[in-house]
This record gives sequence, structure tokens and C-alpha cells, in this order.
Amino acid sequence: MKNKFIQKISLGAALLLLTSNTTFQDNKFGIFLHWGIYSMTAQGEWYMTTHNIHRDEYAKLASGFYPSRFNAAEWVSAIKASGAKYICITSRHHDSFSMFDTKESDFDIVDATPFKRDVLKELADECHKQGIKLHFYY
Repeated sequence: MKNKFIQKISLGAALLLLTSNTTFQDNKFGIFLHWGIYSMTAQGEWYMTTHNIHRDEYAKLASGFYPSRFNAAEWVSAIKASGAKYICITSRHHDSFSMFDTKESDFDIVDATPFKRDVLKELADECHKQGIKLHFYY
């Protein structure tokens, strides 16, 4: 089971590198936002796995996830001002928490957190408005 998981991770990394070399080649510089409820632990995105935390216990993190400083217009403006041509953000990580509203699960930023906002929709709308490309890492 673990070997299949590692194979999927390796394949995903290879596809990301392949995509990066072709799709983003002309854009040169972009910002990768690696963000989710795991950010609250300051232990990295593998916190649940490396600390052997049961998924039900880990899911409780969502009840405290409230990114009060998130402002799509400010973030996109700052990223654009840096010279970046695109943003790539984790939309759902291996912990299965979604940074967007999804009907597939309630374990998402809209349904499981007090924040109740779809940050990916807000980023997409703002990127469109400011003319910067947005890509999702899933």
C-alpha cells in the first residue's frame, strides 16, 4: 500500500516537472503557494503522517483554520509586482483537505472551517481581473 502511494507521489512530481518545463517555460518566474490546514502546525504538509496522527484528530485542525489576512486582491497585486507571471496553489493536498468548495467532501475550507470562503475562487477571480495566470496543484 505504501509503495503504491509513493509511486503516485513520484508520478505526480514527474508530471509537475514535465508540465513546468513545457507550460511554464515562457513565463520563467511564478509563485507556488503551498498552503492548507497543515500550515497551522508549522511542521510541514506531512505532519499527519510523520507524527502518526489519526485522520479524525487531524481533521479537528480545520475548526481553527481562519486565514484572516487572506486578501486575494492584495496577494495577487504583490505577486504581480514581484514580476511573477503566474501563481500555482495547492488546491487539495494529500491530507484531503480542499482549499475550495467541493461537493465531493465537507472537508474543505467552506464547510469545515469558520472562514467559510472559497479562497481559490477568490484568487481565480482576482487573477483574471489583474491578468495573471493561475494554476492549481492537486
